[in-house]
Formats: sequence, structure tokens, C-alpha cells
Amino acid sequence: MTARIDRIPVILLTGFLGSGKTTVLQHLLQTEAFADTALVINELGDVAVDQELVRGASETMRLLENGCICCGRSNDLAATLGELFWDRLHRRVPRFARVVIESTGLADPGPVLDTLAADPLVAERFAWQGVVCTVDATEAARTLDKRPESARQVAMADVLLVTKRDRAEPSRIAELQRTLRTLNATAPQHVVANGEVAPALLLEALHGNPGARRATSVPLPGVGHRSRAGAHAHDPGIHTFTVRIDQAVGRAELRAALDAVLARCGRDLLRAKGILALRHEGDVAVQVVGTTCYPLAPLPERTDAACTGHLVFIVAAADRASARAREAEARASIASVLGVTA
Repeated sequence: MTARIDRIPVILLTGFLGSGKTTVLQHLLQTEAFADTALVINELGDVAVDQELVRGASETMRLLENGCICCGRSNDLAATLGELFWDRLHRRVPRFARVVIESTGLADPGPVLDTLAADPLVAERFAWQGVVCTVDATEAARTLDKRPESARQVAMADVLLVTKRDRAEPSRIAELQRTLRTLNATAPQHVVANGEVAPALLLEALHGNPGARRATSVPLPGVGHRSRAGAHAHDPGIHTFTVRIDQAVGRAELRAALDAVLARCGRDLLRAKGILALRHEGDVAVQVVGTTCYPLAPLPERTDAACTGHLVFIVAAADRASARAREAEARASIASVLGVTA
């Protein structure tokens, strides 16, 4: 008789750019329920930021950078999960009870689920527990209307986390929740601040592998997606670039530089994030969502001591020429204020 194999639960954490995925993940990893969790973090830019912000799972953390797991990196994701399984089996990493995949802010959940369901090893060794989607209470009204990826993430979620409760009026949150119910009437909604969601709420909502019912992509108007036989395509108007700043800067000067970038790039700037060294203060995390600069968050230490300062920008542009113009404007703004070569 063949021994029964207990499959390892997998949770996909998705949500549009800047909606608070990493903040939620940081909180969950500090709880007992998620202490034995392996992470797979996917980033768009050529420099990783989120892995520097997440603590608590360094030995079982895997990074997929400079590409999105719902398209060109899908095979990498399956291979990464296979690597984690064998490392766990042979005790090369601490034993983990589940895997959380944090996708990029532009990822379509459907192809991710399709890819892993189609891979024999992954399908045999891992069990989908569901999709958790973060929704920014301050920005979602705009992104759901203008960014079809955001609507698709909501539609395919098993649990919706409305984030940044402390930054939005209750009436605005209530209106957003009504909108979310029109896109996804079955997913429970939880309104949170600072990423603080009770693990029991998530695990209870995901109990019994509800994500399996969404294993096949459900098309939404205007949203490219991939089935097992096709190819997913992102909006070609999304571009990323990285600015490296290899010296410590002043707090006031950094804020002035970010304000200058916002003044020149305006609404075309979807997201900026990075890690920089402040003079006399140490490393800080920089977070910009839309036109909002969030307070600088101190980092106790870097996981990679050789890491240089960097800012990753994600912009909307009609074509590559427009994207290059936005990049030149951002670099010029930073260089002129900070007095560095950007």
C-alpha cells in the first residue's frame, strides 16, 4: 500500500502595486500560526526590495526577480517550489508547514494557479489553500477603474483585505466594499490597518482549499490572461527602472528629491520603493504609492551587507520613448536635489 502524502498548503498573496502585501506578510510572519512558513517573493524590478523588508523566514525564502510569475517566470515558480520541497525533505532547510507566494502588483492570479496545477510534481506535493488579495482603501477606487489587473486580482480572491484603514474615511471604505462585492460576492472582506490581520481569520476562510474552485482563469473585460495553452500579456504601458544611490543622503533632501520626482512624473508614477542609507540614521525603506510618500521606515539591518542604495520605479507610459522620458525626468530630479549621479 502506498503511504499517504500530506500535501503542503500554498497561499497566493496578491494585490495591486502598493496595496500593502509586504506589510501584511511582515505581520503574519510574527505570529505563531505563520512562524513555520516558507516564502516565495516575486518582484518586477532588477533589484530586490521586498526580501529586505521581510524578516523571519530567511532560510526558506526564495526570490524570483525581474519578471512576473504569471507570464515568463511561471516555470521558475514551479521549479522553485520543487526545490523547496526537496530541501525540506532532505532537511537542508527548517521544516515548514505552508508556503506563501507574494506576487508582483501586476500579476494575474489565474495563470499562476494554472501553472502549478499543470506541473506534476507541484500538483502532487502542494495543495492550493487559496488567494488572499490586498486592496488599498486610499487608491483602489482609481486603480480598479483604470487598471484591469487590479480588478482581476479582486475577482479571483478567496479573501479580501482592505488595507490602510487608518488613512481612509469610513464612508470611503464602505463605498469601496460595495464595489468589491460587485466584483467578488463570495470572498469575505476584512478591513485592516498596518497589515494587522488575525491569522485565524485567514486560515478559517481558506480552510478546505477553496482556491481550487478558481484554478481556471475567468476572463474579465480588458484583462489579458493565460490558460494552459496560451500566453499571458501584461499591459505594455507598464515600465520599471532602478536608480542606484551609493552614498548616504539627508532625510530632508531625500524627501525633497521624491517630491521633485512626483512633481515631474505626476500620475504616471504608479509605485516607487527602495532602501537607502540616511546620514547619521542608517538604512530606511522608502515607499511611494501613486502621489503619496509614506514615512521612512528604519531597517535594523540588511540581509545583504553589500547591498547598495537603490530606488525601483514603476511607471505608466504609452510607449518606450515616453517611459525613457519619465526615467530621465526622475533621474534628473534626484540628481539635482541630492547632488549625486542617478
